[in-house]
Amino acid sequence: MHVRRWLCLGVVVLFSGCPEPVAPPPPQFAVSVRATGYDATLGALAIELNAGADRLELGATGTGTFSNTLASGTTWSATIAQQPSEQHCTFTSPTEGTVSAAIELTITCSTNTYSVGGLARGVDRTGLAIRELTSNQNLMLAIDAGAFTFATPVTYGSNYSVMVQTAPTGRDCTISFGSGTVTGLVDGVRVDCTPRRLPLVVTLDGLDIDGIRVDETSTSQRLTPDAGATSTRFAQTLLWETSFNVTATPPANSGRVCTVDAGTGTVVEPLPVPFVHCEKERFSVGGVVTHTDGGSVSLAELTTGQTLDASTGPFTFANTIEWDTAIDVELTDQPAGSFCRVDGGTRVVRAPITDIDVRCATGFAVSGLVRNLRGMGLVISQASTGQQVAVTQSGNEVPFAFASVVPNGEPLGVTITTHPSGQTCRIEPPGVTTVTAPVTLTIICGPRTTDLVINEVGSVANTASPLWIELYNGTTQTLALSDYTLRSGARVTDGGAAPITNFSLPDASVPPATAFVISGKPIADLHDYPTMRFVVQTTFTPAPGGALQLERGATVIDALAFEDAGSPSWQGTGAILPEGATDFGRSLARAQTADTDTLADFATCDFPTPGGINDVCTSADADQDGIPDVAEVPGTTWNELPLYAWGARLMTRDVFIEIDWVQPDGFSGAFDPAILPRREALERVRQVFANHAIALHFDTGALYHPAPGVSPMDFDLGGGNQTAWACTVSFAGNVTSFYKLKADNTDLRRWLSFHHGLFANALADVTCANSGAGTSGSAELGGNDFAITIGRTNLSTGTTNGLNQVINWQSATLMHEFGHNLGLRHGGFEDYGYKPNYLSVMNYMYQFDGLPVIGMNEGDRYYRQFVLLNVCTGAPGITTPNALNRNRFTTPAMWGLDFSDGTSIDLNEASLNESVGFGRMGSSSIDWDWDTTIDTMNVSADINALGITPRVCPRTATGMDLVRDNNDWNSLVLTFSRTQRGSASKSPTPPMLRFDPWADRQPLIEEQPAPRD
Repeated sequence: MHVRRWLCLGVVVLFSGCPEPVAPPPPQFAVSVRATGYDATLGALAIELNAGADRLELGATGTGTFSNTLASGTTWSATIAQQPSEQHCTFTSPTEGTVSAAIELTITCSTNTYSVGGLARGVDRTGLAIRELTSNQNLMLAIDAGAFTFATPVTYGSNYSVMVQTAPTGRDCTISFGSGTVTGLVDGVRVDCTPRRLPLVVTLDGLDIDGIRVDETSTSQRLTPDAGATSTRFAQTLLWETSFNVTATPPANSGRVCTVDAGTGTVVEPLPVPFVHCEKERFSVGGVVTHTDGGSVSLAELTTGQTLDASTGPFTFANTIEWDTAIDVELTDQPAGSFCRVDGGTRVVRAPITDIDVRCATGFAVSGLVRNLRGMGLVISQASTGQQVAVTQSGNEVPFAFASVVPNGEPLGVTITTHPSGQTCRIEPPGVTTVTAPVTLTIICGPRTTDLVINEVGSVANTASPLWIELYNGTTQTLALSDYTLRSGARVTDGGAAPITNFSLPDASVPPATAFVISGKPIADLHDYPTMRFVVQTTFTPAPGGALQLERGATVIDALAFEDAGSPSWQGTGAILPEGATDFGRSLARAQTADTDTLADFATCDFPTPGGINDVCTSADADQDGIPDVAEVPGTTWNELPLYAWGARLMTRDVFIEIDWVQPDGFSGAFDPAILPRREALERVRQVFANHAIALHFDTGALYHPAPGVSPMDFDLGGGNQTAWACTVSFAGNVTSFYKLKADNTDLRRWLSFHHGLFANALADVTCANSGAGTSGSAELGGNDFAITIGRTNLSTGTTNGLNQVINWQSATLMHEFGHNLGLRHGGFEDYGYKPNYLSVMNYMYQFDGLPVIGMNEGDRYYRQFVLLNVCTGAPGITTPNALNRNRFTTPAMWGLDFSDGTSIDLNEASLNESVGFGRMGSSSIDWDWDTTIDTMNVSADINALGITPRVCPRTATGMDLVRDNNDWNSLVLTFSRTQRGSASKSPTPPMLRFDPWADRQPLIEEQPAPRD
C-alpha cells in the first residue's frame, strides 16, 4: 500500500491524475477495572462505560476488562451501575476523560458495619465492665445503665462476642445472647447482674457425742452433724453483704461446751470458715490461802499437772479442768517458816470450785546432812512437833529432813533419839537454839566408845616442842573435861625441862562424838578455841616425854605408850611419835575401832585431823595442794570439812582462804570501803590464780550470800565473819590480837586446810589518834595467816575511778600478802624490793600502781616510784598516778595484777642496754640512767636503789647488782600445814626455824604504807 501511495504521488507530479489519499483509523485502547476490598460473595459490582455503552461485572478477583476498546481521541465516562450487597464502592481514579492510552479504573470497596449493644439489668453499683472480643473494646456500664452500645461498630458478617470483663464487687453478672454474626444492627445482648451468694462451710472439732446443734441464725438454718464429723455445709447459700452468725449448742447436761471461732461476720469474699470446737466443759478450780506471813505456797493439781504459787488470799489454777475429772490438789512447797495443810483438794469437778482451803501455820523447816554414817538405826527427833526421822542408809553424806516445819519461836529441840549401831553421833551446833528461820543441821557420827579416849597426837619438831593431844568422846553423854586429868611429859613454858606431870583439864564440856584438843602453850600470846585449850599448870605445859594417860581420879581411862615410855594400861609395843624434820606435820591418829590399848589402835597419818573425827589417814596428794586426794572426791570430808562440796577436786591445786573483816565504819563512824572485802577484788584474784591452774576458794560467809546454808559460788563456806571494830590489830602486842580474832571466829578444824585473812583498819604501827595510814598489811612467810590493812587511805567508791581503785588495791594487797603465805618475798626469791624487771604484785614498785604494760612505756612505774619517794626530780619522772598506762583507776579486768613468770632478762646494773627494756617479748626502751636519752651504748645505773638505804637516784651508780626476775608461779608452796614452814616435802628446804604450826606462829613480813596520793 505504501508503494502505491508513493507511486500515486509520483503520478500526480507527472500526470496530476492520482486520487486523494485515505487517512488511517485511530488506535484503540482497552479499559480495565481493579476493585480493592471487593467481596464478591456479597453481590456483583457492575461498572458501565459511556452511559451503558459497555457493562462489566467483576468476578471474585475484583478485576476485569471491558469487552470493547476505545479509540484514541474519543471521550469516555464510567459509572458504578451496581453495588454489592452490604458494601459501598467508590472510584479512586478519574471517571471520565479523553482516550489517549489504556485506561485502568480503580475502585475501593468497604463492607458495612453495625453497632453491637443491648440491655443491662440489675447494675446497681459501679464496677461492671464488659468486653466485645471481635472489636477488642471495653465498655464500663454505669449504675442502672439500661441500654448500652459499644462505641465501635462491627463489620457485617463478622462474629461478635460479648463477655463480662469485671463484675461489680459482690455481684455475679451473666451475658445472654452475647455472641453471633453481624448481619445488621445487634441490640439484643443481655447483661444480667444479681447479688452474689456464697456457700457456708463449717469445720468441726471435738464432736465426740451426737446431738450437738450448729445453727446459722440469720437464715434459720440448722445442722446436726454426727459424732466424729469434721466438717459440714449449710444447704442455703448466703446473700452477699448480709450478716451471718453461726452458733453451736451441746445437749443439755452433756458436760460439753462448744465455742465458735470466726462464727460471725459479713458475707464477703473470702468468706471465713467458722470453726466449731466442742470439748468437755471446764471449770475453774481454786480456793483460799490463809496465814502465810507474806510468803507463798506452791500447790500442784496432780491430775492435770498444774502448779501455782499463791500468797494469802484467793487463788485459782491457771487452767480450767474438764467436767467429771477427779482432782487431787496437794502442797508441794510452803513459805519459809510455815506449815500448811490442804482441805477439800480431792473431789470430782462438775462445777466451779472456789473452796479449797489452804491453811498455814508459821514455822520453819529443819533439815540437814549426816556425815560418816557407818551403822544402821539412826533416829532424829524434834521435840515440839513430835516428829522423828529414821535414817535408813549409811554413807559419807546422807541427807535428812523433818517432814513438817517447826513452829516459829519454838526451841530447836532436835536430838538424837537412837544412835546407829557401833557409832555415836553429834549434832553440829547450828548457831540457834530457837527456831526463827530455816535450820540446816550437820550430824557427824564417829566410833562408839565407853568413855573419853586419846584420839590423836600431833607431831613435834623436837622434844622441846609443845605437844597437842586430841581427846574424843564416843559415848552418848556429854562429858565434863574437868573430871579428868592428863598425865604427860612436860616442859617449862620457857623451854626448860620438867618432870612427868598430871595436868588438870579445863572446865569444858565434850558432847557425844566430839573431839577436844589439849595443847602445850610455849608462849603467852596463844588463844583458846571453843574446842581447844592451851594448858599450863604452874609453869609446866604438855610436851613429849613419857606415856600419855587419861585418868579420872585414880583410874586410868585410856593410855598411849611411846616406844621409850610405858603405861600400866598399855599392852605391847609402844607407838612412835612423829618427830623431827622428816615427820613434821604428821600425827598418830586412832582408827575408828574399839579401844584395845594396843598399837593396833593407832596409825601414823600424813594428814592430821585436830578437832574432828579421824576421817583421813593417807599420804596421797597427787596435785601437791596440801589436801588429801581422798577429800577431793564426792561425799568425803577432811577433818569433818566437806572440801569436795566446797569445790576441791582431784588433780587441781586447791587453796581455801577464810576472810574476816573488822566493822568497816568504826573510825569516826565513817564507812571505809577499803576495809569491807569487795567481791570484785576476790573474783579478780581468783581468776588470776585460775589462769595458772590454781583454784582459790574464798569464804566470806554471809557477806555475799545471806541465805541459809553455803554457796561456794558466792564465797560462802560457812565461815567468814565481821568482827567488832578494832582501830588497830597486831600479830603481837597488847592491842587487839590478830590471833585472838582468829580464835574467836574460826573453826579449829580449818587450821590445816584454810589460810586466814583479815581485812582491818590498821596494824599496830599507828595509833588510833593518828589519822594517817600505816603499813598496808602483814603476813606469815610460808604460813597461813595474813592481814590487809589499807584503811584510812582516802579511798572512796563515789566515782568510777574511786571504785576501780578500791577493787584494784584490795585485790593487789590480798594477792601480795597471800603471796607471802605461799613463800614469796618482795623480790620473789629474795627480800630486795623495787626490782624493775620483777613484774610481780609482790614488788612494791607495782603493788599499788599495777604491772606495767609491756611495749607501752613499760618503765613508767620505774620513773614514778623514784619521783614518788623523792629520790629523783625532773624528767623522766611521772608525778601523778593517773599518768601511768592502765593505772590504779583502770577497770579491774584491765589492771595489771599477777605474779611474775620470770621471763624478764637479768639486768646488770653496771652494763644496761636501755633499748631492750625488760627484755620481754615486745619490750620497749627504758631510760635507766634518768638522762632523758635512750643511749646507744650500755649505761650503768642503780635501778633497784629504792630497795636499799640510803635511796639514791639511779644515775648515782653505787652498789652495782645483778637484778634478777623470779618465776613466782613455779615457786609457790601450797602445803603450809605439812611441814614446819609449808614445804611440800617432809624436810624443809631451805632449812627454816622450827615453829610448831599448832602454836600458829610463823615469821612475819610487814609492808610499807599504801600510797596516799
